Amino acid sequence: MSLTSIIRDKNSLLCPWLHERWYYPNEEKIARYLKEGRGQGELSNYKPWINIQDFGSSGRVHRLNVWKTNRIHHLLSDLERNYFYALEWADEVIDIQDQYPLDRHLSTVIAEEKAADQVTETPLVMTTDFLITVRKNKEIIKEASN
Repeated sequence: MSLTSIIRDKNSLLCPWLHERWYYPNEEKIARYLKEGRGQGELSNYKPWINIQDFGSSGRVHRLNVWKTNRIHHLLSDLERNYFYALEWADEVIDIQDQYPLDRHLSTVIAEEKAADQVTETPLVMTTDFLITVRKNKEIIKEASN
């Protein structure tokens, strides 16, 4: 029995809401997400990599439709929601991209350097809670925030 199947079986018993469709992605699913435009676009055209319905949760999640970006944001906790409200009302913030995907190759290199265990055969798509586009003086920059 492989480590992946042991973890899968263990999670099924301990956490029945963990669903294989998100926690054990494959290359076909990742390709489909890219084709759907997830993790791409700006302002009202941006689609988050993770939607709240992609996996079960025993916690609180939030879908907020806001004026700054004119789209629905998928927030996975009360803490994300509270921080999001602060970003929403900050004048210097131009765009807020939630559940933004990080470069898979770079994430894998960092995980290997930190000796993190690879649970699945397919490298995961790691995300940051927010990629924020900010106007500072006359310059526009992007900042990641968790």
